Amino acid sequence: MQEAATEEFRSLNSLIVAAVNRYLTEHDRKQGRITPELQEVE
Repeated sequence: MQEAATEEFRSLNSLIVAAVNRYLTEHDRKQGRITPELQEVE
């Protein structure tokens, strides 16, 4: 039971991280501050 909860948490966590990264990338693009680091992520 604990393992399933941990696995679910991990996949949820990676979804959140991906969403935050995407938001930050789009926000930076609107500001016109795109960096090579952010371009590599895409």
